[in-house]
Amino acid sequence: ISREKIKFHSALTIECMSVKTEKLYKIVERAANGEINIPEFQRDFVWDKDQVAELVDSLYKDYPIGILVFWYNHKNRCYNIVDGLQRIMSVCIIFDKKPVWIRDKDYWNSLRDKYDVYVYYDNNSEKFVFVPASEKVRNSPEYVSIREIMTTKNIYELASMYKDVWN
Repeated sequence: ISREKIKFHSALTIECMSVKTEKLYKIVERAANGEINIPEFQRDFVWDKDQVAELVDSLYKDYPIGILVFWYNHKNRCYNIVDGLQRIMSVCIIFDKKPVWIRDKDYWNSLRDKYDVYVYYDNNSEKFVFVPASEKVRNSPEYVSIREIMTTKNIYELASMYKDVWN
């Protein structure tokens, strides 16, 4: 649907929505650079660790994760998140990109630690399994942080860090 104004009765004007497909990492980049923000009425991040791990599992399996809804705020010249904050925050954490609406670095670091997701390969089921961070998981060499995978620039560096796991 194109963005055009439609007259509804004589007093109201509504704007049609447009649909756009965008890569997830681009949405994360937009949240980090301020092109996407949250309106005052948006609730806080409320997902638990299991929900974040389940989202990563869905992304890995290429399942649909729903539609994100944005509203362009002409005053602030950015897109406000109307629906999808929990998913966007989760993906920002996974990609280790602090969104502009999180101003406190200590709070951001606590979110990163609390909601980190790890993966391991289950030989019995022959599948990758995604689990939330815990002391046991963090201290076990079989588990690899998804954030570490997503932020490593050199695949050889990542492989050398976990060579004992994969040998």
